[in-house]
Amino acid sequence: MENDYILEIKDLSFKYPDYPGYTSPLLLDSLNMSVERGSVSLVVGRPDSGKTSLSRIVAGLLPRFSGGSIGGEVFVDKREVLHSKPQELIELIGLTFQNPEEQLLTARCDTEVAFPLESIGTERETILQRVEEALEQVGLRDFRERTPSSLSGGEKKRLLIAVLIAVNPELWILDEIFEELDPWFRKRLAKIIRSYHRSVIVLASKWMEIYGEICGSFYLLKGGKIHFCGNSAKDFKDVLEEEGIILSNLEKSTGTNVSVPAEKKRVLEMRDIVFRYGKDERNESSKEDFELAVSRFTIFRGEVVSLVGRNGSGKTTLAKIICGLLEPEEGEIRIFSDEGKDFVGGREILNRTSGYLFQNPDFQIFLPTIADELSLGLKLMNKSEEEINDSIGRAIELFRLPPPETPPTIMGYGTKRRLQAAVYYLLDRRIIIMDEVDSGLSMDELVEILKLFKGKGMGIILITHDIHFASAVSEKVFYMEAGGITKVYEGKSEIGSLMEDIL
Repeated sequence: MENDYILEIKDLSFKYPDYPGYTSPLLLDSLNMSVERGSVSLVVGRPDSGKTSLSRIVAGLLPRFSGGSIGGEVFVDKREVLHSKPQELIELIGLTFQNPEEQLLTARCDTEVAFPLESIGTERETILQRVEEALEQVGLRDFRERTPSSLSGGEKKRLLIAVLIAVNPELWILDEIFEELDPWFRKRLAKIIRSYHRSVIVLASKWMEIYGEICGSFYLLKGGKIHFCGNSAKDFKDVLEEEGIILSNLEKSTGTNVSVPAEKKRVLEMRDIVFRYGKDERNESSKEDFELAVSRFTIFRGEVVSLVGRNGSGKTTLAKIICGLLEPEEGEIRIFSDEGKDFVGGREILNRTSGYLFQNPDFQIFLPTIADELSLGLKLMNKSEEEINDSIGRAIELFRLPPPETPPTIMGYGTKRRLQAAVYYLLDRRIIIMDEVDSGLSMDELVEILKLFKGKGMGIILITHDIHFASAVSEKVFYMEAGGITKVYEGKSEIGSLMEDIL
């Protein structure tokens, strides 16, 4: 009996266009892949291995909207995708982007879900019903009138899932969708995937245990080719261990989970902080404004702490106050010098003291080349040309970046993440805030970045939904809920109970 494949890829090769001074490498090389109808498949590959490009080729977006050279054939439900227009594939293929900012188009959550349904001529009553049901499924029913730009990163991803549910195409492609989702909604998404009985392909840069619960076929994307790794999650984890994508002893690998000695020096202390968003800032249509209230938060030089909690609990808001992007209405922030002297930290001082790696790297990367990005801050510090060139070369080597003349706009999501980290490494900030930085980075890459920052004695604040990672690398874990810190886990024994307590 002939196999029933929802997706067949034959001898697919792809490279992006060349640019002046930069030759794009061959990204996909004679790639072949077959996915059975009704299966849930996992494709893992290192950042920038081509996962996102592959997903957009399957969805009919590349090379139509990017240019580049392509060869081979792609069939979804026996339909040749490369010769089809994207609008013709809406009911056949649904894709959630790794970066939701690239995909959200409208000014309200309900119209965002309705947009593709309107595009295919769905009747009004059906649209209204599907929009309501989809928003209910992802827990955003009360957010229907809010603008997507006001949502947290995880909430934006939930909105993309709502769009997918409303259209309910034959093939779902989820590009790094589980990253930035809190553990509770990850379980909810797993239930959604099971209940809709569609063909699903999940793309990821690192392993999460929930993949073993929902996926039945496992693939590794490496060297431009897809390698089928069978149907056993246990065997696939062994493959990822060999590739360095899974680190079995994460605590030992990072060397960061150590007790905080008494002589550690404070860098920052916050007391009685209160901050409120107005309706026109975060909760445009909500009946109550969002309020952050934190009685005390302290970080030391060389310390790693994590902020964890549900999407929308206030983690990013707290981080923006720490780095001076937002100013609290009440409370005090004090900065401490290495000599122990302290002074009130205003926004300008906080900006100079801290570095913030945004959830979306495109919010921070805007110059023509990697060299320009790495050198800007050093020039403002009046470094000599020789010092700047030496620093650029060192950063490119340490953070495994492309050549200095490479335009960041053509780099993959993971490379942009590493570039963000390299910029602040050179600026030598006392505090580094890494907002969902584990999204788009493999575990060994993230470990190396933490080691580099910790080696400079920086105080490191991680905002993450990877509870296993937070438990392994942090000296303290702050659990946030409804705009406040409700529990602090400190010390190896307390942090060890974090996973059980939260889940």
